[in-house]
Amino acid sequence: MTTVGYGDTFPITTGGRIIGAMTMVIGILCVALPTTVLGIQFSESFAQVTEEKEIEEIKLKHRRKGEIMDEFNQELQELDELHAELLKLLPSIEQNLLKVTEGNKGRNEAVRNNFGRLGDSTAVAVDNCKKFLRSTLPPENTA
Repeated sequence: MTTVGYGDTFPITTGGRIIGAMTMVIGILCVALPTTVLGIQFSESFAQVTEEKEIEEIKLKHRRKGEIMDEFNQELQELDELHAELLKLLPSIEQNLLKVTEGNKGRNEAVRNNFGRLGDSTAVAVDNCKKFLRSTLPPENTA
């Protein structure tokens, strides 16, 4: 479009050169303008498709709310079971500590005087954690 042949013939007159120059400019515009419009449209469409794909990937990564609530309730149930087991084990742990420290009067007395309070405060702390976690549940799931 920007040439008038192989170079063996070319315009010699001023009118021919003007027509040749106009032909070159119009030819470039005929190709450049649609290409720009098509390029912009392609860019916008590609961005939209990419964004939709990312949204779908995010949706796939995140589970539904019901699944999360079910898992949360299962974990709370497991925490209840572990708390009950802790309460069962604390007296036997205290007895074992008393046996181990029989030879050392100071340590034995420290276990005898303090382990019960330590166990009680641990049990209360776990119970408070469970209450806090249950308070974060929506009202319909606090059964």
